[in-house]
Amino acid sequence: MVGLRFLLCVIALTQSVNPQISPSQLNEVIKRLRPLHAKLAPPKDGDWLKAHPEQGQTFREYQKCDPVRPTTKRRTIYVQPIGTFTPEQQQILNLTVEFIGVYLCLPVVMQEPLPPTAIPAKARRSVLGSAAPQILSTYILDEVLLPSLPQDAASRIALTANDLWPGNGWNYVFGQASTGDRV
Repeated sequence: MVGLRFLLCVIALTQSVNPQISPSQLNEVIKRLRPLHAKLAPPKDGDWLKAHPEQGQTFREYQKCDPVRPTTKRRTIYVQPIGTFTPEQQQILNLTVEFIGVYLCLPVVMQEPLPPTAIPAKARRSVLGSAAPQILSTYILDEVLLPSLPQDAASRIALTANDLWPGNGWNYVFGQASTGDRV
């Protein structure tokens, strides 16, 4: 079953590329897609929402916040690999890049990988039991991705095989974004 949030994001993306879709046409599409949506079950122990209750967001609320979306001038997603990858990890990276393009219906460009040495010592830390250092996610956003964001970029994404951490007081994160900055 396809999630309603995904379908609404597809509609929003389509509307940003084809602004001729009227509000009534959009409402009709939403009405037709609603039966495909399955409500979330109540959160269980260990689920994010169990420990961090969230109010949620309607599609109208999402639209009102004027999210950054692809435009006719910003339609390419750039993927910046960071670090070294085993052959298996490289295969996953390649499949991920392919999936992003298919999923979002946008061109994707994989950039030349940055070597591990491109991340300075101030943005790396060693973790007991791990051979590879963690990388400071905010450094990647602010110092790697944002300064060289191409003008035609819908977004620029970094992918690495290293663990990430967002700063003091955190062990790790799976990812971090600055959606307003498109990184």
